[in-house]
Amino acid sequence: MIHHPIGTVVRVLRLDSGQVQHMPALGVAVFGIVKAGPVNGLYAILLMTNEVVHVPVQLITSTKGEDA
Repeated sequence: MIHHPIGTVVRVLRLDSGQVQHMPALGVAVFGIVKAGPVNGLYAILLMTNEVVHVPVQLITSTKGEDA
């Protein structure tokens, strides 16, 4: 399983409506910083909009080019 350490910048591949106050336009990349996790398969991600979302590991990817 891929592990994203706390403080890592990640890209969120999908947000569900109701998860954030302002949904980004379709196709807009959403980035955030890992604040906690994984807890029950979810990571807490602080988005650049200053909102925290809980996202499963399958829906986030590393920004370093490789998920390692």
